[in-house]
Amino acid sequence: MEAASGPSRHTSARIVMQCCTKAMLRLTESDSGDAAYALANEGIIVYVAFLKGAVEDAVKKIAKVICHTKICSRNEELVSILELPGDIVLIPHFCLGGRLKGNRFQYHAIAPRDQAEVLFRSLFCECKEICTTNTNWLSSNKQVFAGTYGIRQVLSYESNGPFTHVVEI
Repeated sequence: MEAASGPSRHTSARIVMQCCTKAMLRLTESDSGDAAYALANEGIIVYVAFLKGAVEDAVKKIAKVICHTKICSRNEELVSILELPGDIVLIPHFCLGGRLKGNRFQYHAIAPRDQAEVLFRSLFCECKEICTTNTNWLSSNKQVFAGTYGIRQVLSYESNGPFTHVVEI
């Protein structure tokens, strides 16, 4: 029996979506203690790693998954972040591209930093565009926040449950 053959599917990104009731993400590094923070209320935290071969076309698909997937709980029903409505916190997360080999992680599959940073900025803009064209979300004064490449992502959050999902796109 032969294996079914079809077009090969390339994974452009690995994301982890986590529902939260509130979150605080450091946006800048500071030795003097005056770092800037994003303060989010109910919504989702999305960790993002772009993989080698990721292209701009994948960004739109990822943004649609983030904004339209029914992951949030409202009155015992699953709804999208647009329907909730809620804040979105995007965090670049290099380590999601890692692969365990022996007792160490290797990061050969991740996109080069300069390319990943451009794709992450595009993802932020695409999510904002989707959200701001949705009247329900727009009228709620919610926000889309983006972490900063090149700094340690200091994050604290609260959640009402294990609403964590991994998606490869």
